[in-house]
Amino acid sequence: MRTYLVVYILVVALLMALAYIVLSFLFAQFFENRRPVFTRRSLWSMFCVALLSIGISLFSFHIRDRELGNRFLHMLGGGLLSFYVCYRAVRDTNIVLRPFQFFVFSGLVVTALGVANEILEFILQHFIHYLFASSVTDTWLDLSSNTIGIFVGGTLYFLYCAYQRWE
Repeated sequence: MRTYLVVYILVVALLMALAYIVLSFLFAQFFENRRPVFTRRSLWSMFCVALLSIGISLFSFHIRDRELGNRFLHMLGGGLLSFYVCYRAVRDTNIVLRPFQFFVFSGLVVTALGVANEILEFILQHFIHYLFASSVTDTWLDLSSNTIGIFVGGTLYFLYCAYQRWE
């Protein structure tokens, strides 16, 4: 595996772990007007998020069809993993939200992260000349893949909530 790819995977994993911290503050401030308290559970969540990010990246980069791999990267890493980061941030900071509140707010946050990623790709492509995509269609496919990941994450979250009620 090329060095720049390893660096990219590690940087993305670190950024996802940092997103956990930012989202913990965001959810706590927005819903309960307080600062979150970080514990060992928070460190464990950051580790899990970084490890999942690395795993998703490696899985996606090993798909032979580069376009299909990119779709999986955006669906699993962009949509589903970002949704999972929101879940861990809310759970670890003991914020009580109704499932619909969580789904809508997390969906908006994950969409914003996807758009920020596409803007970063644009900047890197046009100013550093690192080619991510040959056309703008890739941007729309990436955002669509993120949206699918959001709905997969939301479905899993609603199923989890339903399971918790039955216990």
